[in-house]
Amino acid sequence: MAQSLEVVDEKGKPLSDVQVLYQQEGKWKLSITDSEGLAKLEEIESGSELHISLLGFEKIQTIWNGNTEPVILKKSDYDLSEVVITGQYRPVRKNESVHSIRTIDAEEIEDRAAVTLDDVLRNELNFRISRDNILGTGLAMQGISGENVKIMIDGVPVIGRLNGNIDLSQINLNQIERIEIVEGPLAVNYGSNALAGTINLITKSPKSEETNAEASFFTESIGHFNVNGSVSTGIKKQSITVSGGRNFFDGWSPGDDFFYHNPEPIADGRRARQWNPREQIFADAKYRLALNRGYLEVAGSYFDEEIINRGAPMGAYGERAFDDHYLTKRYNTSLKYQGSLGENWNTHHLVGYNIFERTKSTYVTDLTGVSSDLSPNPSLQDTTTFNTFLARGSFIGKLSNQVDLQIGYETEIEEGAGERIVDATGMIGNYALFATAE
Repeated sequence: MAQSLEVVDEKGKPLSDVQVLYQQEGKWKLSITDSEGLAKLEEIESGSELHISLLGFEKIQTIWNGNTEPVILKKSDYDLSEVVITGQYRPVRKNESVHSIRTIDAEEIEDRAAVTLDDVLRNELNFRISRDNILGTGLAMQGISGENVKIMIDGVPVIGRLNGNIDLSQINLNQIERIEIVEGPLAVNYGSNALAGTINLITKSPKSEETNAEASFFTESIGHFNVNGSVSTGIKKQSITVSGGRNFFDGWSPGDDFFYHNPEPIADGRRARQWNPREQIFADAKYRLALNRGYLEVAGSYFDEEIINRGAPMGAYGERAFDDHYLTKRYNTSLKYQGSLGENWNTHHLVGYNIFERTKSTYVTDLTGVSSDLSPNPSLQDTTTFNTFLARGSFIGKLSNQVDLQIGYETEIEEGAGERIVDATGMIGNYALFATAE
């Protein structure tokens, strides 16, 4: 004989599509509540376990004893409490945002075993990741190429585009708290290159009165060996976090054994790898001072990467080879202030200075003595640098109970130098005043 179980919310409203798992003769059965909040339980015995769940509500595990009273499900505040900041006047709950924002938190990053940004985005809808042995990884978002995608870390743009793309494999996730993705233009907030969308990486902030230390290790059979760690501590209104690590990939070619590693490649055709060896060294630091009406935050980071593109043996006896070394350095600094100007007005200000340097050096390697000398041909050497200064600020307040106003300014000056730039140097400036209302 079938029994009925009624499921309602905290206000007594029937809930449909609730999953009710119960046991029948030692086997688990599933029933779904109808529009009246009723689930039919076929031949259920007294004392059977009930597992009741619905997305957005807290799960319940109970015992069937001929229940005549409805089961009450309480709303889960997990999704509702998720706060986003990209493109917002102030931190708001995700479901209250004007823009549609996707978030990827630190737990999900860890579940995916993601080390760099490309590891995460390759599994996201509307992204297409491309890979180049030299330029690294690029992306297209909603079918629009990467030069129209704004990538930021704590609101500071990531610089150093090569062929229009930021190398996503250079953006490590060891200190990222969450990633916020906004599809569609945010040109008013972040400039004209935020046409396809905006990706903002939010770093972890140190907590006051706590001391934490952590370390992680990652390895893959194709030759990845990564390690990173961090330490954070806080005293009264001050807190600081320091982190660093190393990512290493020894290259890969078809036919390699598991965990293949040869630090001194032999002098034959096998020295040239299908996927080039690379090593990354990185370090970050963040200091936060809590103020009466806000906080002041200073952050800095350092990144160093070397990619080696070993050439096949050349010459009459295969006695020499041309090896290319690509060295990338990034230095990022930022100063942020956020505070209140009263009951109805807040202000945010951000100043950042970034340096990007990429050097290509070609060496002539003597395979008989395994020695290398820099090639005398100047066309085989190249250095490209970019320096960017950013100052952005905004004032946000309420004009009424239903209208919020944002008034802001932005100054961004980028200088570049390199052989492929006209006159070897160039500068572009962006100066803006903007206002929006919601």
